[in-house]
Amino acid sequence: MNKEEMIEEIQLLCKANKNNPDCSVYWLANMIKEIVDSPDLTEEEAK
Repeated sequence: MNKEEMIEEIQLLCKANKNNPDCSVYWLANMIKEIVDSPDLTEEEAK
């Protein structure tokens, strides 16, 4: 997952749960941490 894909994943997660009363701040933080700590992250080469 590159930078743009990571940002998109986090934005989608936040948007989907923005008005969800069943989504706790701790659950959301854990889900974001899972994305950030993903072993699939790749750094893009400088152009």
